Amino acid sequence: MNLRNALLATLALAPALAVADTAPAAPPAAPAAPAAAVAPAAPPFTVKWGGLVDSYYSVNLDAPQTVPSPLAGFSAAPGLRLSYAELNATIDAGPAGFRIDVGYGPTAFGTTNLLVQQAFATYKFGKVTADFGRFVTSAGAEVIEAKDNWLYTRSILFTYAIPFAHTGLRVGIPLADSLTLQLGVVNGWDDDTLTSTFNVVVGNTIKTGPHKTGNVSLTYSKDATNAAINVYAGKNAPVASTDVIHTEDATRTLVDVVLQQGFGPVSINLNLDYGHEDKLATTWPATSATWWGLAGMVRYSFTGDVARLTLRGEYFDDSKGGSRLGYLKPTDPTVGTKVYEGTLGLSFPVGGNAELRGELRYDKAADKAFPVSTDTTKAPKDSFATAQLAALAWF
Repeated sequence: MNLRNALLATLALAPALAVADTAPAAPPAAPAAPAAAVAPAAPPFTVKWGGLVDSYYSVNLDAPQTVPSPLAGFSAAPGLRLSYAELNATIDAGPAGFRIDVGYGPTAFGTTNLLVQQAFATYKFGKVTADFGRFVTSAGAEVIEAKDNWLYTRSILFTYAIPFAHTGLRVGIPLADSLTLQLGVVNGWDDDTLTSTFNVVVGNTIKTGPHKTGNVSLTYSKDATNAAINVYAGKNAPVASTDVIHTEDATRTLVDVVLQQGFGPVSINLNLDYGHEDKLATTWPATSATWWGLAGMVRYSFTGDVARLTLRGEYFDDSKGGSRLGYLKPTDPTVGTKVYEGTLGLSFPVGGNAELRGELRYDKAADKAFPVSTDTTKAPKDSFATAQLAALAWF
């Protein structure tokens, strides 16, 4: 090819080369998408925590301040006192969980097993729930924690007519949306509280063995209506070899009925208890005992729930055998006694998790059964009046 033809070919290709040179470069490839972040694994369960501090000041109105109130239960000692400090943890069954409540103070000393009020494993099988371990009783209109009661001091029925806790197995079966059946097999009543000496040693052994008590409870709860009937029956072994009232094969039956109804700002609560036991120890003057009692409460909540006024009255008869109140008549414990109680209380909720309470309480006995002094030579009397101020806080 001569020079002329080469020049002509170059000129002919020039426009195409110019287009190629000015064409935009292909866009760079998009960067690879980052790997999806892996969400942290959800915890297999959630622990729910709760706690309570219960303190009070109590004064005897018609007796020396060295004498505790004979029927007021855990808040019986006069003066400034820490009644209860409690901490609890719960894991809801799904399908398995547990609950444990531990406490310290006079309330704990009467109701706990080495500071453990209750501790049980819980399992859920469909709608059926099973608890195995130590749990508080289903009987009674009141509970151990004062914040959940209408009045600060406990009723005579709560303190003397029913148990505080049991060790065993209980099963809850929903029968309808508002109706639940509970069945249980337990080692009698309060078989492992501090008062029964938890440490199993020679000469002071907790005798549970084959002695078992059965429990059937039926509860109904809908809107402002709550009702329950509890029945406990079976063998109730001595709490320790030092038990002077019960033999190894003592039998005991309890029927407990509770009814609570709300009418707007007014609520009522009725509690009936009947108990019987036989085969008492040969060292106890009676061979069998029967007790029964009735308690009624009325509460009025002021507008906005700024305050609540509560009145309670009750009667308790332990005159047939004296197994519940015989200690008040050491010279004739078989007869026991009949007692009455009236309490007026005013409470003020504070911030949703605290409450201040004030109470006046009057106890009366059918005979002279209440001590007036730590000096046992002084004659007892038939009445006892106290006043209480309490501060409760919880989470």
